[in-house]
Amino acid sequence: MIPLIGSGRFVRGWLRGGLFLALMIATSAHAYQALPSFEQVRAAHVSSEGLLLDRHAVPLSEIRLDPRNRRLEWVPLRGLSPAMLEALLAAEDRRFYEHGGVDWRAVAAAVWQNLWYDRTRGASTLSMQLAGLLDPELRLGAQGGRRTLGQKWDQALAANDLESGWSKEQILEAYLNLAPFRGDLVGVPAAAWGLFRKTPAGLDRAEAAVLAVLLRGPNAAPGLVARRACGLLRRLRSEPACNEASALSGRLGRVAYEPRWDLAPQAAHRLLQHPGEVVQSSLDRALQLRALEAMAGVEGALLVLDNATGGVLAYVEQRVAPAALDEAFRVPLAQVFRLGWEVDRRRLTAASLLASAAIPGGWMSVRTAIATGANVADSERFGPPDSSWPWGAEPLSLAGLAGRFRALAREGEGLSPVWIAGRGSAPLPLLGPEAAFVVGDSLLGPAATAAILAVESGNRALSIAVQGGVTLVLVLDGTAEDGRSRVRGFLGKAAVGTSGTWPSHPPASLLRRSVAFQPPVEWPRWEWFLAGTEIRVASSPILPGRILRPADRSIVDLRDNDTYPDRRVLLEARSAAGGLVWRVNGVEIGRGSEVSWGAEPGFATVELLDSEGRLLDAAHVLVRTD
Repeated sequence: MIPLIGSGRFVRGWLRGGLFLALMIATSAHAYQALPSFEQVRAAHVSSEGLLLDRHAVPLSEIRLDPRNRRLEWVPLRGLSPAMLEALLAAEDRRFYEHGGVDWRAVAAAVWQNLWYDRTRGASTLSMQLAGLLDPELRLGAQGGRRTLGQKWDQALAANDLESGWSKEQILEAYLNLAPFRGDLVGVPAAAWGLFRKTPAGLDRAEAAVLAVLLRGPNAAPGLVARRACGLLRRLRSEPACNEASALSGRLGRVAYEPRWDLAPQAAHRLLQHPGEVVQSSLDRALQLRALEAMAGVEGALLVLDNATGGVLAYVEQRVAPAALDEAFRVPLAQVFRLGWEVDRRRLTAASLLASAAIPGGWMSVRTAIATGANVADSERFGPPDSSWPWGAEPLSLAGLAGRFRALAREGEGLSPVWIAGRGSAPLPLLGPEAAFVVGDSLLGPAATAAILAVESGNRALSIAVQGGVTLVLVLDGTAEDGRSRVRGFLGKAAVGTSGTWPSHPPASLLRRSVAFQPPVEWPRWEWFLAGTEIRVASSPILPGRILRPADRSIVDLRDNDTYPDRRVLLEARSAAGGLVWRVNGVEIGRGSEVSWGAEPGFATVELLDSEGRLLDAAHVLVRTD
C-alpha cells in the first residue's frame, strides 16, 4: 500500500532521506585524487609472477615473486568470456551502460531501504568501485570500518570524473583486472586460474556466476557463495548451471594455487628475481620434458649442455639440491683431466701402465684408468701440476662440470655455461686437441655414440656423457651402472642436437700404432700416440710401495662379523723397501707392511709413506658400523 501524502511517516521518511543526502554532501572530504588515465593504469599493472621462457620463447615455469597478492598479466576485454561480462553486470551494475558513473535510481532505492528496513543495500556502480580501487583514500576501510558519508560522496564524484575520461569498455576492462577475489587473488585472470584452472576466456556460466558473487564477499562461506551464485543464475535464466556452481562453491575452502607452467622450477628460481619479469632462457622445452621423464622416480639432478653455444638445455632436480658435486667425486673427475694433461705434455701415453689397487694385476693403462675412473696410486710421481693446470680447488656445479667435459668434443676447449638465450660463453682452454681426442676416445667404448664416465661414491653415482651436440651430467642415488643406464636411455630417446659429430675425426698429428703390455695385464691393441711418444711395449714402472688392501674407494662394513670378527681392519702393503708408515686422516697409526686399524665410522683416507715421509700410495674408504 502506497503511503498517503499527508502521512506523517511518509513525510518523516523523505525528510530523513533528504537529510541523509545533505549530510553526505556536507561531510564530503573532497580529497579524492585526480584519477590516472586508462593507459597509465594498464601500464602500471605488474604481475606478481615471474615467467621463464625456453629458447624458443615457449613458457616453461612461473614463480611468485610478490608476496602481497597474486596477479597475472593484464587481459584485454576481448580476452574475457561473454559469460563473465554478463554475470558481472547482472550482479554488480545492471544499468552500467545507462548511468554516468552514479546510478541515482539505485541510490534512491538504497536510501529508502536503508531508512525503512534493517538490512542495508549498497548502490555503488562499477565506476564507483573502480574509483575506490584506484584511489587509496576512497578504498573500503581506508579509514577503518565502513566508508564514511564523505568518502561515499567523493567516490561518486570520482566515478563521474572517471566516466568523463574513460570509455565504458575501459572501465570494465580495468575493473576485471583489478578487483579482489578470494584470498589473495586479484583480477579475473588470477581468480579464474587459481579457482578453476581456466583462462579468463574459458569461463562458463557457472564459473562466472561464482566469480561475480565473490566480488560482494570475497571470503564468504562456500554455502553462502553457492546460494548467491544460484540466485544470480536464476536472474540470468540459467538455472541448470546452479548445480555446477554449487559444486564449485563447495571446493572454495580447499583452494591451492598451482602455477600455470612448472617444468623448470629450479631454473626459474635461479633466473627470475622481480615481479612481472619475463626471461628467455637457454633451456629447450622438448629436452626439459625428456629430462623430467628420465629423472622420474629417482633422487638426483640432470643437466644437459649445448656444446656449440654453452647454453644449458635442460636442468632437473628431483628432491635434492646438489649445488656442488660431492667432494668424493673430485678425485676421479680431476684425474681424468690430469691424465689427459700428462698425455698433452708427453709424459704419458694412452698405453702407459699405472699402479692401481682397483684390479687384481695391480696395473692398468691410462686408457683404462680414464674409462673407469679408477684411482691410480702413482699419479703423485708426476709431482704437483704447474700453473697451467685448469682444474682448480673451487666446488664444481653440474653446469661447470659439463662446461669442462665439453672440451672432449671441441678440441680441448671448455667453456663457461650460460642460462640466458643468446648470451655468449667464455672459452676455457683445457687440453690440446690430441689429448682431448685420446681422453674422449678412452671414454667412448666399443660401438658407442657417446663418451660416458660413470663413477660412484657410497650410495651416490655420477655419470658424464659427451656427444658431438651436447654434454650431459647426472647425479643420482644409486650405482654407477644405474647412472650409465639412465644416461643411455636419455640419449637414445631425446633429439639432443646435431651441431658437431661424435666420435670426431682424430687430429692429423696423432699416430695409430700397435702396443703390447708387460706384464700382460691388458690385451695387445692399436693405440693412439702423440708424435714422438710411440711405444711398442708398455711396461710397468718400479714403484717403491703400494697399498694392497683396503682397495681405494671401497666400503669397509664392520657389521660383517666373518670378515671383521674383532671389528678391526687389516691394512696390507707391498714394498720394495722397508720402513713403511701408515697414516689415517693425517694421524700415524702404525709401521710395517701390515697394521691392524681400529676403524671409526665415516670417510677415511688411508696413506702409505716411506721412512722419509714421502707419500707412496693412498686409499679412500667408507667405514660403516651400523
